[in-house]
Amino acid sequence: MVTNPAHAASDPRTLAEALRAGKKVGPDAINLLIQDHREVMTLFEAYDEETDSAVKLALARRICMDLRVHMAFEEELFYTASRQVVDEEEIVDDAYDEHDEAKSLISKIEERTSADATLTRNIRALRTAIEQHVTIEETDLFPKVRASALDLWDLGVPMVVRRAELFAEETVKPLPAPGRKKDPDPMSREP
Repeated sequence: MVTNPAHAASDPRTLAEALRAGKKVGPDAINLLIQDHREVMTLFEAYDEETDSAVKLALARRICMDLRVHMAFEEELFYTASRQVVDEEEIVDDAYDEHDEAKSLISKIEERTSADATLTRNIRALRTAIEQHVTIEETDLFPKVRASALDLWDLGVPMVVRRAELFAEETVKPLPAPGRKKDPDPMSREP
């Protein structure tokens, strides 16, 4: 997804310019990732401020789900495209390693059945790992990708689509297997 040579020099260069020009615009891939970063940091803050253990557990699960989705589409699409345009491939390799660390912590968090001290320790460790990862991405990788010939608008569209697909997979319960009887209707008068 390299810059389209058919784009004229007078084409809008920013989202604001494109919107003012009345153009349809897709999402900027990097801005989408930054938005996700901010949203998960807000969830970490909510976890820290929450006192109700059931809500804390729900927030922990939400943090894990959001990060799983984010890491999946980032790895599938953004890192793959970034590797093609960034001269220092170790930056992308390091990002994969950081994701592996986060996935390990997510597994530990998802094993917890209550908001206890172990859950809080793991959430704090995950938050620290994510904060470090975000800082490196936003100060090192993203500027290098933005300075490249990668068309961030063309990449942003499939990223939004994949993100939506992954959230749907995470949030929709599977239907019963074929041949399995439906659970009885509790309102039915039949035994």
